[in-house]
Amino acid sequence: MKGKIVYLAAVSALGTAGALSAFAPFAVCALLLLVLLTVILQKNVLLAIMLLLAYLIFFFYSGWYDSQNISLEQGGTAADVYSLTSIPRIDGDSFRGTAENQLGEIFALSYKISSIEEQSALKKLIPGTRCRISGSYEPPKSPSNPHAFDYRNYLYSKKIHFILRITSIEGCSAPSHFSISHFRHLGISHISRTFPENSRGIVEALVYGERYHIHEEVSKAYQELGLIHLLAISGLHVGILLGAVYYLLIRSGMTHERARILLLIILPVYTLLAGGAPSVTRAALMAGLYLLLKILGKKLSAADVIGLAFILMLAADPYSLFHAGFQLSFVVSFVLIVSANIVNEGGGSFWIQSFKVSLISQIGSVPLLLHHFSGFSFFSMFLNMVFVPLYSVIILPFSLITVALSAAFPSAGDLFVYVLDKLIFLTNSGVLKIAGLPLFTIMGKPHPILLFLYICLSVLLLLSAEIKSRFLGASAALLLASAFMLHYHLEKFTNTGEIVFLDVGQGDAIFLRAPYGKGNYLIDTGGTLTFQQEEWRRKNTQYSIESSTLTPFFRSKGIRKLDALILTHGDMDHMGEAVKVLNSIKVEEIIVPKDFARGELEAELLKEALIKNIPVKTVSRGEVLSGKYFDFYVLSPEVSSDSKNNDSLVLYTAAGGKRWLFTGDLENEGEKELMLKYPKLKADVLKVGHHGSRGSTSDEFLNHIQPLTAVISAGRNNRYAHPHSEVLDKLKKREITIYRTDSDGAVEFVFQESNGTFSVHPPYDAVYPK
Repeated sequence: MKGKIVYLAAVSALGTAGALSAFAPFAVCALLLLVLLTVILQKNVLLAIMLLLAYLIFFFYSGWYDSQNISLEQGGTAADVYSLTSIPRIDGDSFRGTAENQLGEIFALSYKISSIEEQSALKKLIPGTRCRISGSYEPPKSPSNPHAFDYRNYLYSKKIHFILRITSIEGCSAPSHFSISHFRHLGISHISRTFPENSRGIVEALVYGERYHIHEEVSKAYQELGLIHLLAISGLHVGILLGAVYYLLIRSGMTHERARILLLIILPVYTLLAGGAPSVTRAALMAGLYLLLKILGKKLSAADVIGLAFILMLAADPYSLFHAGFQLSFVVSFVLIVSANIVNEGGGSFWIQSFKVSLISQIGSVPLLLHHFSGFSFFSMFLNMVFVPLYSVIILPFSLITVALSAAFPSAGDLFVYVLDKLIFLTNSGVLKIAGLPLFTIMGKPHPILLFLYICLSVLLLLSAEIKSRFLGASAALLLASAFMLHYHLEKFTNTGEIVFLDVGQGDAIFLRAPYGKGNYLIDTGGTLTFQQEEWRRKNTQYSIESSTLTPFFRSKGIRKLDALILTHGDMDHMGEAVKVLNSIKVEEIIVPKDFARGELEAELLKEALIKNIPVKTVSRGEVLSGKYFDFYVLSPEVSSDSKNNDSLVLYTAAGGKRWLFTGDLENEGEKELMLKYPKLKADVLKVGHHGSRGSTSDEFLNHIQPLTAVISAGRNNRYAHPHSEVLDKLKKREITIYRTDSDGAVEFVFQESNGTFSVHPPYDAVYPK
């Protein structure tokens, strides 16, 4: 079976995908094609039979594995003894983690800490601690915005079905025995105490695979530049560590065979210490297989070793097939293995070899990066040429040495900590500056057909280099470049438009995209209300609608600029994220109502716009904002009043054969003024004013504009109880179709010419009745 294990790995993936995803027909077709090619090209009937058997084994095994992933709980209240299974995450007054009950079922934990004394006590908890916990079980949310992170599916893949909302946690007792997870916790705690805040997150990531303390903006910059793999323990880390330990063992007089056996024992321990991520597990498993083959005197090709590691990991956890880290780790490693001849051909300098490795890795990873992260930068291959050697030769070894020295000889380690901190600071500063440059980046989650095209062309390009076919290589490169350009300008060829009421909690954020790239607009940005808190309650990582919702949404849609950011008024829940939006995406123009600047929030925005040289246009009743597709008619305000809500910018437009009325936070007084000025005003779709407050949406107003559909932007379980029942009753009485972002998630209207369809993204299986 030498040289054939990789085929078995491929069909095991197809069998797993066939059982656990919606691509079963595709998986069967791909298997049949693989079997036919095997018989025709290799004339190997036995291998073809083995491929069929492997497919069936993994198909039925994965189906059985998934059928066992059920919860014994039915929801409701909880009061039991739980054992912590992860290092608790404490940020201000927030406590999160995972724990298992006495039946072995794991739950995600969420708790709001009540006092600084309790916070100090909870910080001492370690994995394995048993506590008496009371609370209630809550099902995790599905993504409530298009292309958002699927937290529910992520927890499901970890066999977690409920979030335990804790009301009390007490009677905690330390674990009775010392474990590897306990040692890992101690190691991470040592780094947190020893290293400055600037560098501790990077060092924790390099030594223990723990990225929790890396600053969000730093992590985002590494990801955008295609350097995030440097912060994940991978084959590079495992190779350096094993090489160093092996060298020391041999120098100490140990035989090669005993050193290999000792390394086999160390590898699984190190895998657990490093967090057990797919990349480190893959690297450790491959290293272990290699050592075992050496001890047994057997030989396997590198392709077969990675194939065997793939099969073993997939058998241990079929869900890992859909994990981005798992896919990237195996695909990039496999591509580099099969392209070894290309890398080594003709020798060349270190930089030439680095360029080849970076280019091959980039070609292999592009389809996955676009699918999982909705984009990649063309400059990442050049950046990797610089940063991979920097991390592998300097920062990683220096981090390992510094952590060991600071633990064994604290006074001697202080100098190393200082030098490493400065080195990481300079490196991160460089990454942040480069990330701020206008680099050529492909963005947008590709259509499955385009994704399949990327995969085929990437394979053909690598194959052409292997078989030294210049014609095939030039053709594949030209087609791949054409696909990239098509992807980059895809919105210009898209004949549909959309209007999306994003779920931003208690606030408004409405995105409008015109067909054929004729305009992108954002009406309001949402915002989170903040209140005065005690110092200990403040979180290091502040929740941001811009970074968690708006930017990922724009990125998934391939939106690089907004033709206009339209702000209806200066309330936090409508423009709280505006400054952050200006710093995350190009904005051509800002539109605000008359007498907009009334407070510090508005002043901060205007100052940022001035710095960035973004024009700010003030509009009032009677003006028309004309675009290449959308024409926005300004219906209000005309003269300013004492009420920000009634001075909201009210816009009227037409799209998809419907008339749309966007009212901001308009209240009854503003509605009366609108009816008086526009006696013939009608609208098919009404954005209900002030989140469905009883102070808006009067009977007279509804009778006047006669909407067929009403959209309410409100937060789940908000403190104001929006939307109020009186408003909902008025809408139901008139048989108006109601969409609510609190229950329906994002409300999306996709249109083509004069036809369009509404769709929703409910966070839970059951939604409120319309």
